[in-house]
Amino acid sequence: MNFKFLTILALCASMSHSAFAQTRKNNAPKSLGSKGADIGKGGTGGDAQKDDLYNEDIYYACNNATGVLKKALARALWYGQPTKQRAILNQGLKDAYVLVSSDYGFSLLTKQAVLRGLEIDRTISGACRTGQEDCLEREVRVAVLALAQSYDLIINKVVPLDMDYNIPYHQKYASHCRSYDCLPGDFASRFLVRYADSAAALLDFYLGTDPRPELGGRPLRLLPEALGSDYYELRVAERISKWAAADLNKDLFRRAFACVIADLDILSNSLERYNNGMNDEFPNSKFAVIYTRGALLSSLTSLRQQQWCSGYPRY
Repeated sequence: MNFKFLTILALCASMSHSAFAQTRKNNAPKSLGSKGADIGKGGTGGDAQKDDLYNEDIYYACNNATGVLKKALARALWYGQPTKQRAILNQGLKDAYVLVSSDYGFSLLTKQAVLRGLEIDRTISGACRTGQEDCLEREVRVAVLALAQSYDLIINKVVPLDMDYNIPYHQKYASHCRSYDCLPGDFASRFLVRYADSAAALLDFYLGTDPRPELGGRPLRLLPEALGSDYYELRVAERISKWAAADLNKDLFRRAFACVIADLDILSNSLERYNNGMNDEFPNSKFAVIYTRGALLSSLTSLRQQQWCSGYPRY
């Protein structure tokens, strides 16, 4: 199962390192406000000459981190031993983190996603007793799958979010625009970063509902079912719900997301209590799993359908 899934991920990330760099070069503004530069919703900029302020290193950091992750995926594909695959994929995330951890004056979403991938890997442990070889072997295979899914999230969802609007927001307009001629026509949309997109991508990473072109439009539904046990699933879900709520809290539209944020916070706290041995909210793991999947799907649906909140206390 690991070989087949990793092959799919390699195909998803098939654009080469050099091609990705050329794409970035072609899209990089020749002046401060080059036309067509997108932050969230897109628009047209002016032609102010501010090239000396443009920091291409940030784009190269994301590009190089993507290359490191793709190479790690390729190496893991050729190893049939799950323990070795887990070590390769874990090290790939650590190497990518080095490339995106510099202080640019703002935090890259890619850096955050890499740290979350490492946290998920650490979470998949502790269910097996010493000597339970079958359990330990299954634990490693579950970790490989979760790591591969984390790679898919970073390469295909999070890096594009950074490249398309998080970096341009901070580099072109927040840092560069010092005159009227570089204002885009839809300038108001340039003063926000859509963290809700990051939260939605994170929830879909767990639920696997997005259609995949490489699969003929079908979703790649592996998690949470393939996590192998309720023990792992509930611990991963605890973190997913906490991280999604944190992303939404950064968004300027957080009041509209107040209901979703509250639901995710409540779910995360409930799962934390259950995972620490307090069964006052869920009578058993089966009930907890069913409730958790439904709650996360409800939150994702609310975000996608823009079901904005009015009933909860306002900030």
